[in-house]
Amino acid sequence: VIITPILAVLIIHDPAISPAATKPISMEQKATEFQHQRMGSESSIRLLRLHPRPLFANCRVKCDVVHTTIERAPPYVAISYTWGQDKHGQQILINGLPYSVSFNVHSILQAKRSRWRSRMLWIDSICIDQRNDEDKSQQVALMRNIFEQAYCTIGWLGNSPGAENAIHQLYELYSRKFIDSDSI
Repeated sequence: VIITPILAVLIIHDPAISPAATKPISMEQKATEFQHQRMGSESSIRLLRLHPRPLFANCRVKCDVVHTTIERAPPYVAISYTWGQDKHGQQILINGLPYSVSFNVHSILQAKRSRWRSRMLWIDSICIDQRNDEDKSQQVALMRNIFEQAYCTIGWLGNSPGAENAIHQLYELYSRKFIDSDSI
């Protein structure tokens, strides 16, 4: 009797893996793009739940928006970054719907995805409805509290060659501070 192992392959269709995932969206598709919901109170904020990185390298970044208040927010990371020139360079999925983000925001989300668990983030270009002046005004007034309540804040310098140089310069300044204070 010869026993041969059988290899089973399960193929799951995921629209985020398809080649269409990288195409720009048409005007008809814009109607199905993620839309921000109105906030509940003056202390309401939105957080972004960043889903874990899938096994497939070419999958879109997937997220959910979570409504909460500053007082009841789960632990989250606040991210500060440069907006840059490209307003809508990449597509992500929020609550299962496409949403345009800048290349810089996309690189942040790619870098911060865990392989195993979701992460809660606050990132202004997504968590604040940029199309709604009233929402922007309310949320900008809360930004100090948003950053203070975050368990961690990341200053994202990007993937450019200048980012590494900036880190080295900060390290040198930090080192000099301690060297100078030790000699006093």
